[in-house]
Amino acid sequence: QSELDSIRSLFTRVFDSLDTDNVGARNLHPLGELNVEKERNTFSTHVAQIQSILESFKDLSNTQDSKGLNRYLKQLQERANITAQIDKFKHSLEECQTLAESYISHPTASKQSVVLARLNKVSKTLKLDSYELDEGGGDEASSETNNGAINLSLSSRTFVIDICITATGDINTLTVQHVEAPENIKERADADAELLRILRDGDFAQFEMKLRKLMDLEQLFTNYPNQGLKKSLAVLERDVLEVHQQEVASGVSVDRILLQQHGIPEYQIEGLSVHIFAPALSVLKHMTQGSKLTNTTSVLLSLRETSRPMMLPLVSHLQGQPQPQDYVIERVGYNLSIHPPLTIAHGALQRILALTGCNISPMSHFPSFYQLIAEKNSDLRPQSRAWRVVKSATAAGAVQQFAFVFSTAVHQQRGGSETGLVIRHLAVSHLRQLLPVYQVLRQQLVFNELFASCFFLSSQGSSVTMAASSKSLELERIPSVEIACEAPQSLLATLLHPTELSLVRLQMSVAVGGAITVQLLPRNKNDFSEENPVAMQQEEEEEAAPEGLLGSPKNKSEAAMPSDAYLTQIANKCQSVPITLAY
Repeated sequence: QSELDSIRSLFTRVFDSLDTDNVGARNLHPLGELNVEKERNTFSTHVAQIQSILESFKDLSNTQDSKGLNRYLKQLQERANITAQIDKFKHSLEECQTLAESYISHPTASKQSVVLARLNKVSKTLKLDSYELDEGGGDEASSETNNGAINLSLSSRTFVIDICITATGDINTLTVQHVEAPENIKERADADAELLRILRDGDFAQFEMKLRKLMDLEQLFTNYPNQGLKKSLAVLERDVLEVHQQEVASGVSVDRILLQQHGIPEYQIEGLSVHIFAPALSVLKHMTQGSKLTNTTSVLLSLRETSRPMMLPLVSHLQGQPQPQDYVIERVGYNLSIHPPLTIAHGALQRILALTGCNISPMSHFPSFYQLIAEKNSDLRPQSRAWRVVKSATAAGAVQQFAFVFSTAVHQQRGGSETGLVIRHLAVSHLRQLLPVYQVLRQQLVFNELFASCFFLSSQGSSVTMAASSKSLELERIPSVEIACEAPQSLLATLLHPTELSLVRLQMSVAVGGAITVQLLPRNKNDFSEENPVAMQQEEEEEAAPEGLLGSPKNKSEAAMPSDAYLTQIANKCQSVPITLAY
C-alpha cells in the first residue's frame, strides 16, 4: 500500500507541474515555459517504478485467490479516493485558517495586513519559510516606538529576504542575503533595489516570478550537487560582463551595444540578465533625455536540465579552446530565459537551432505565426479572412490616417500560412553563440514591431483612432494600405498613389540584426488599365508628351516621391509603418 500511495503522489506532482490548463497546449513544447525534457525524464522514472509494482501484483495474482485479490484491490481504491477527499478538505481548511489568522491579527484589514497576506501567499506557493517580527524585537514597547512596522523574513536553503513593512502598508526596506556570498556582490546590490521597486509598485506576480526562477536554480543545484555547475555559470557571467566592458571602452554607443552588439547586462535577483533589444522610441528617449530604457527584451543567463549530458566549460570562454579536464559534464546546459516571451516565426527558430546545434523534439503541428500575435493582442479584430484597423500617425506636425488590411494572398500562393511558436527559453553551449542568436532574435523583434505598428494599440508612435465599420463614408475617405508579410524577413505595404490611378508598393526588408531597408518598388502601369480606360489614356498621353511639357522628368509624381535612403532612415528611427508612410 505504501508503494501505491507513493506512486499516486508522484503522478500527482507530475500532473500538477504540467498544469496544462494554465500553460496551454500551444506552449507545451521544448522552448516553452515548461521544461519538457525534465518532465519527460521524471515521467519515465515514474513509469518504470509503476511497471515494477504492476509486475509484483501480477506475480501476486498468479499465486493467490483471484476473488480475494480483487476485493483487496477494491479496498485500496476506496481508500485512495477517501484519502484524496481528505487531502482536498485539509487544503481548504488550511486556506481558511490562514485567512482567519490574518483577520484576527489585523481585524481592521489594513493595507499592512493585505501586503502581509499577499507576501505570505507567495511564501506558501514557493514553499519558503516565513516569519514575522515587530521591529525592535517584537515587544509591545518597541512596536509602538517603530510605529507598528513589521519585518517579514522569507528564507530558503540558500537565501534570506528581509522586508520591512510600515503600519501604512508601504515597503520601507528590502535586503537579500545569500548563504554563499555570490561574486560581484556590489553589482548585485542593484538587484535588491529592483526587487524593492517591484514590491513598492505592488507587482506581486513579478515578485513571485523572480523568486521562482531563483528557487528553480536552487533546486537544480540540489538535484545536481556537482560544484562545477555553479562555477561554470559564474564563468559565463564574468565573460559576458568583460565583453560588455570591452565594447564600452572601445567607444561603441549605447544604441549600437543594445541593437548590434552583446547587449547591456544587469544583475537581477535571479541572476545576470542581458537587455538585447528596446523599441526605437525607448532608445531615442534614453539617448536624448537620459531616461531609463523601457519595454526591453532581455535574456536571463541560467542553467536548465536537458535530455542528454552537456559539456560546460570551467574556464573563461575568452581563453580559447578549453582542455578536456576543464569541462563539467551533466544533464544540464546553459539556458537563455527570454522575457517577455517572444513570438517567433518557424524559419527564424530553425536558424537559431542551426546556430546552437540544438535539436528539439518534433512537433506534429505548429500554430499560425500571425494568429499567435493576434492572440497576444486583443486590439486586433479579425473580420472574415482579413484584419482591418484604422490607425493615425503624426509626422511633421500633421496627423495622417490609414486603414490597414492584412492580406493572406501571399500565404495562399505559398501553400499555407506561416507558422511559429511562442518561446521562453533557448539553449546555448558557448559564449560565441550569444551574438549570432541575439541577431536573429533582433530581426524577429523588429519585424514584430513593424507588424504591430499596423494593427495594435501598443505600437509606438501611432494609435488606433477608430475600429473599421462596414461601409461608413468616413472610412472610405481614409487611404487603405494592404499589408503582406514574409516573417521575419520582409513586409510589403501597398496603397493607392495620392494623385494618380496607380499603386505605390513599399518593400520593408529586415536583415539579421534588425536593420531595416526600405525600397519603393517600380509602379506597374497595368494596375488599373484593364478596368479603367481613362487611366490607360492618361498613361499614353504622358508617354507621348515631349520632355518638359509635364515637368522634368516627365512624371511629376515620381520626382516628388522620397528616396529609398530617406525612407530607410525614417523606418529605422521609428520602426513604424504608419509613421514611415506619413513622412
